[in-house]
Amino acid sequence: MRDTLRKGRKFLKSLLTMFLLMSMIATPFVAKAADPIKVGVIDPMTGGGSFFGDMLVKGIRLAMEEINSAGGLLGRKIEIIVEDDRSLPTEGVSAAQKLINRDNVVAILGTFNSAVSLAVADLSRRYKVPQIITSAIAPDITGKNTPGQPWVFRAHGQAKDSSEALADYFFNVAKFKKLAIIYENTDAGKSRQEMVAAMAKERSVPVVATEVYNHGDTDFYAQLTKIKNANPDGIFISGIVMEGSQILKQAKELGIKGQFVGSSGFNSDKLIELAGPAAEGFVTIGSFEPTSKKPIRAKFTEKFKAKYGTLPDNYAAQGYDAMNVLADAIKRANSVDREKIRDALAKTKNLPMVEAGTLTFDEMGEVIGFKNAYLIIKNGKRDYLIEY
Repeated sequence: MRDTLRKGRKFLKSLLTMFLLMSMIATPFVAKAADPIKVGVIDPMTGGGSFFGDMLVKGIRLAMEEINSAGGLLGRKIEIIVEDDRSLPTEGVSAAQKLINRDNVVAILGTFNSAVSLAVADLSRRYKVPQIITSAIAPDITGKNTPGQPWVFRAHGQAKDSSEALADYFFNVAKFKKLAIIYENTDAGKSRQEMVAAMAKERSVPVVATEVYNHGDTDFYAQLTKIKNANPDGIFISGIVMEGSQILKQAKELGIKGQFVGSSGFNSDKLIELAGPAAEGFVTIGSFEPTSKKPIRAKFTEKFKAKYGTLPDNYAAQGYDAMNVLADAIKRANSVDREKIRDALAKTKNLPMVEAGTLTFDEMGEVIGFKNAYLIIKNGKRDYLIEY
C-alpha cells in the first residue's frame, strides 16, 4: 500500500513538473510592472565604423535619459542593451538573436550598415519584433516588408531619397556636364551608384567613368587615374569616411580638378580629421548640422553638447530620433506587446523630428517626403549650402 502511495505521489509530482514546463514554454515573456522596458541597440561599436556607432548610441542614450527623467514610459524606465555588430552581418545576426531570445527586448534600434541591416531585418520579421533602422539606406531593408504590415521601419531617408537629392545637386545646382562615379562594393554603395547613373542617363549627362573599390581598401590611385583621364567636372563618391578620406587625399595628389560630392555617410568630423586640407570644398547631402538655427535642432545641439562636451552630427540626431519614435509608439500603444508597438509605429503621423522635420510612415515603413540638405566643407568645417 505504501509503495502504491509513494508511486502515486511520484507520478503526480512528475505530472505537475511537466505542466509547469509546458506552461513556461507556451506563455510568452511578460515583463513585471517594475521591470525596465528593454530596447535592443545594434551598431558598430568597434572597427572602422565605430565612430558612427558611438554617435548613434550617444543620441539614443540622450533620448532615453530624457524620457526616464520625465517618468519613463507606462510608469517604467527604459533600458537599452547595446550590441556590437562590428559592421559584419554575421555579428549583427548573433546580436539580434541574443536581444530577441535572451534579453526579450520589445524592439530593436539599428543598424548603421545596410548589409548588417538587411540580415537583422530578416530576423525582426521572422520573430515579429519591431525594428527601427537608424542609418542604413538600402531599399530592400524595408522592401521585404508586407505592405500595410511592416515590422521594419526606417526613421530617416533611404537610398532613393538621397539619390534624388544628389541628382538635384548634380544637375540643377552644380549643373555638371560630365560625371564620374567611384563606389564601394557594398549594397549601399552599389545602390546609390546605380540610382545616380540612371538619373544621369535620364538627363542625357554622360557618366564618363565608373570605378569600384572594396571596403578596407587603401590604394585608389589606379581608379583615380582613370577618372582623371576622363576629365569629369563632377565626381561622386558612394561610400563612407575611412575610404573616402583617402580617395580625397589621393585625388588631391593626382591634381584632379573636378568637384567631389558624397552621400550622407561622409557627414562626420572624422572625414575632416582624416582628409585634412583635401576635404576643402567637398559637398555632401545631409539632414542635420549643429550650425542649424531651427529651434528643434538648436535645442538638441545644446542638450547633446551639455551632456557629452562635443557637438552632435547627423548620426547622433538619427539615434535620438529613433528612440523618440519608438517611445511615441509605446505611449500610443499603451503596451509593451511587440505587435501592438508595431501597429502604433505604422500609424505614426507628423511626429516632430530633429533630422527629418516631421515623420509619417508609409505602408512599407518608409518616411514620406524625406528632405536632404546640401552641405559643404569650408575652412575645415561643414556648413549648410541649403537647409530644409
